[in-house]
Amino acid sequence: MRVFKIVSLCMFVLVALCTVTVFSYAGVVVENTPHCTQLTAGQFIDAGDVCVKVEEGNLIVTYTTHNGWELTAVHLWVGDDLADMPHNAQENPKIGNFPYKAEDLGGVTSYSFNIPLTALGGDDYEVNLCDQTFLVAAHASVQKPDGAGGYQTETGWGDGPQMNPGGSWAMYFDFMFKCVLDPEPCETPPAPPGDCDTPIGGGIPD
Repeated sequence: MRVFKIVSLCMFVLVALCTVTVFSYAGVVVENTPHCTQLTAGQFIDAGDVCVKVEEGNLIVTYTTHNGWELTAVHLWVGDDLADMPHNAQENPKIGNFPYKAEDLGGVTSYSFNIPLTALGGDDYEVNLCDQTFLVAAHASVQKPDGAGGYQTETGWGDGPQMNPGGSWAMYFDFMFKCVLDPEPCETPPAPPGDCDTPIGGGIPD
């Protein structure tokens, strides 16, 4: 019985020392990455998706079309307050003043913007962006062959709440940044001093 107590105590010490989890900072990510919403054309048409994710210190916003739709132009704004988005006196978005844009795309089916996280959270973005919600106004001009040599053309937005209920049908969506901590591997510490090598059931002489 005495040997069993010694071995059990040593095993308990080793296990206890290895249950103190140490975390290391792994970086900023988008919650539920990739976070996607429908690219809605003409208010009611499912023309594709707009997705956001973080890679190598950049927020990547990707437009992807389907069902025969194509991109001819895209305009993007990302921020934490709609009041900062370029808009006119009627509070409708001024897409020509959006900071990220690509025009004359000629009918591609995918396009991505890479936005440095420092542009959203400053040099200390790894602290400033944690658990922060950001808004995305993702505009697109889309087209679809009509089968008669021409195109059906529509305006599209990343689906979400209407920006201005009394104005245009322009929409936005939101996402949250999360800061990820990874647990470091638990290394078994050296055995504590004492007789920890006595096998269980080895017995003790009378």
